[in-house]
Amino acid sequence: MPSPAAIPDLIDDTPDDQLMLVYAGDDVRAFDVLYARHEGALYRFVRRLLGMRLAAEVDDVFQQTWMRIVSARDSFPPPGTDWRIAAFTIAHNLALDRLKSSGRAVAFYAHDEEGDGLEAAQLFSRGLLRDGDSGGDGDGDAAHPSADELAFWGAAGRRLLACLDELPDDQRAAFLWQYEDNFTVEAIASALEVDADTLRSRSRHGLNKLRDCMERYIQALPPSLEADDDLQDKCLNRALAHAPDQRAVPDWRLRKSISRKAHDAVGATDPVTDAADLERAARPRLPWKAALATVLVVVLAGVFWMRQPPSVPKLDVEVAKNEASPAPASALVTAPAQPKAAEPVPIPPPSAPAASPTEPPHAEPTPPDADIAARFAPVELPPARTRKELEEAAPARPAAPVVAPPDATAPVPARKAAPNVRTDETEPPTFEALATWNHLTIYRRGGGSRGLSRAEARELPALLGSATLSAVGPRPLGGTPEWRVTFERGGEVLAVLEIAGSQVRWREGRTPPATGVPSAPALGALREALQQTLQPPDAAVAPEPAEPPRSP
Repeated sequence: MPSPAAIPDLIDDTPDDQLMLVYAGDDVRAFDVLYARHEGALYRFVRRLLGMRLAAEVDDVFQQTWMRIVSARDSFPPPGTDWRIAAFTIAHNLALDRLKSSGRAVAFYAHDEEGDGLEAAQLFSRGLLRDGDSGGDGDGDAAHPSADELAFWGAAGRRLLACLDELPDDQRAAFLWQYEDNFTVEAIASALEVDADTLRSRSRHGLNKLRDCMERYIQALPPSLEADDDLQDKCLNRALAHAPDQRAVPDWRLRKSISRKAHDAVGATDPVTDAADLERAARPRLPWKAALATVLVVVLAGVFWMRQPPSVPKLDVEVAKNEASPAPASALVTAPAQPKAAEPVPIPPPSAPAASPTEPPHAEPTPPDADIAARFAPVELPPARTRKELEEAAPARPAAPVVAPPDATAPVPARKAAPNVRTDETEPPTFEALATWNHLTIYRRGGGSRGLSRAEARELPALLGSATLSAVGPRPLGGTPEWRVTFERGGEVLAVLEIAGSQVRWREGRTPPATGVPSAPALGALREALQQTLQPPDAAVAPEPAEPPRSP
């Protein structure tokens, strides 16, 4: 999808309703601008409305929302309805349908994390969150918050996401509607086709539950951030703005798929794909005549090479002899009648000098036996040389370069952290395994294990989720794990939760492990549930015999 900067400013300043009309007229640039404007807000709305349990369904619901907008491009939005409200209404209805079909009935037991509550109290006692330094409506510099402020609001955002999962679906939706774009109650009620008083009641009850869940954070804030009415809360809005998923965006493959389908709906093509096709078409190709000529040349060269007679190797002694003393033609015919047997035939050495040109032409020919003996005469090898002689004859090797010792005063480069070690800059875990597992395996140190399906787990997933959501820090585990729970799906391990003392450690996929300290009641309830899960059913106890009646 082309970036919004590549589209003319005239389209960038056009309202959403008019852009939809331009897109319906087969101008795909208008759709690209609409998608770039509302991608982040719509994706966050769907992600937070579905919650942690249905995190795997976010991309599907988000894509269906845009596909419905594309399908109804000629009549979208309905008359008298704002484009943004109409788009959020489609996402709202699709998400609630998915929640109802999944049977989401039990919410997470999101206890307050003691570490976050203590951190809020410490910041308040140090005066870092008062009127002048809060970054709210006071006199502080809101554009440059301190590191302590960012740490406080980041912990508050994580806590608020867990509190949102505890709310009923309609109350959570009412809060998210007002947070995203400050929609009025009347506009939301008209879009959702509910009564305005009913929507106000949902928002009021949801805000009260969120304030109770965020009590430790609200107490640490200055008076300037207190709620000004029963339907808005500045503290909760700011905490949600610092949540870990505030900048969440869909994967680039999903963005490309939505763009391709939107372009195909109006008969347009993606400019990026067109440019790639033009580049492939512009590459030079070999003409078919030249290719045929090349093949013929190769075939003819192979045929001529196969017709050449094969060359026979000859001995070096024979070649040297033939070149040195060629035998005359008369010598090949005339031969001595009876050679003397008493006299040995001299065998000329291989390096015999060539015959002198003054030699008479009728010289005595060499017998055949002498020629054969000369061919197989032993070759004299050079005398053996000692190791010392070989070392003296060998060329001298170049001296190895002298490497200067390292300078002790030079700065040592800092070592990078291992990829499997979590730091403060590492992104928090996604906890997607909590929503996608279908089988649990529980192990206890010292022996004992048991596997459970999601239907057999009952209330155990809620307790596991409450303890797991606290594992967001880089601190290592303080002791040996006492309990280990593996979250599996289709035989594949998705994540592992370990409990050691008052700490928990969460390992999911290839991301570095994260640790946290859940609240004591939540961890105690989880330990008791795990103990009961591994404990076999008690045997039936036989009733004690009744005492005999006493005589009066």
